[in-house]
Amino acid sequence: MTRPRRRRMAVLLATMLAASGGAGASAEHGARSGPRPFKVSVEEYVQLHRRVRATLPPLEVSPEPRRILKASDGLAAAIRDARRGARAGDIFNPVVAASFHARINYALRDPDRRKRIVERLTEVEEDEDERPPAGWRPVVNGTLDWFSTGATPHSILEALPELPDELQYRFVRLDLVLLDVDANLIVDILPAAVSRE
Repeated sequence: MTRPRRRRMAVLLATMLAASGGAGASAEHGARSGPRPFKVSVEEYVQLHRRVRATLPPLEVSPEPRRILKASDGLAAAIRDARRGARAGDIFNPVVAASFHARINYALRDPDRRKRIVERLTEVEEDEDERPPAGWRPVVNGTLDWFSTGATPHSILEALPELPDELQYRFVRLDLVLLDVDANLIVDILPAAVSRE
């Protein structure tokens, strides 16, 4: 292995460990200085989600979409209220963002694969009814417009840390969104998670 390649691999490994909370990272964020590891931030969010959800009527399966949306909107409003100060970068802090960029770039190291995925993520629907409203952009604590997103490509999903059931990775064009599925709430955003080159 060449020296530059070893150095790149060492940087990749270090950023991956930092983001996942490995290599001696403290699980108690109060004992750490600097950005929180991704795993710790996700666990804290999920605990908040579960505490808030426990105060609300249970979500029920219903043949009436309005009832499901009302319950989901109620959960989203309660979580928004509980995290009023949330902003982009709270979970995808600079260390985590660097790790995610490195992981995604490594997963897309084949130029043909990268090109196919970029084309898929940036494809515009021909039918205007299948497009998000003009000018719509994802915002933290906002609602995801499902017409703006597609499934996360498998090659990228495999490169990212696993998430608890409450959360999913979604892409809005080339931006990575961390989504609270039941609340349809955008928890955080990593802009330009996939680069074109």
